[in-house]
Amino acid sequence: MPVKPLSISTLKNLLERIDAARHGEIRSLTPLSPTSIEIRFSVQDIARGYDWIDVLFRLEGVSDAKLVSDNVLRGLDMSEGITVEMDSNRCALAIGSYSGRCDEAPFYILGTSIGYEELPFSAYATLLHTTLSSYRRAQIPQIHRKSRDQVHLHPHVRNPLI
Repeated sequence: MPVKPLSISTLKNLLERIDAARHGEIRSLTPLSPTSIEIRFSVQDIARGYDWIDVLFRLEGVSDAKLVSDNVLRGLDMSEGITVEMDSNRCALAIGSYSGRCDEAPFYILGTSIGYEELPFSAYATLLHTTLSSYRRAQIPQIHRKSRDQVHLHPHVRNPLI
């Protein structure tokens, strides 16, 4: 499903449905180009009986951003949720409650347009990725390291992940 553009009314409805992502989790931050950034959150959806879903926001025409490293990103306090604002020629997304002052937030993105996409809940995919990443970093003597991302098992060792 492609990213849908947000209008002021659809933004208001979406933020109400997901309770402004309060107590949600940041799943990923992906710079697509110097002027396009995606950020994905896991949130509870009121319309689905508080079931968890992921919501991806894509900001285009990015003119300013205060981003953080992956380690800091995962630890950002989501208890106040997110602030998303739009007017005719500007949009902003910030972590926390920063209405009218997004550029004061510890994390923010300012752009010219914003869209969103609803996605399946990604906790299990993240858990699997984290588990595999931890396994790859472990000091296991049967593994030959070709590079940081490539792990090759010794030919006489069965794959422990299968």
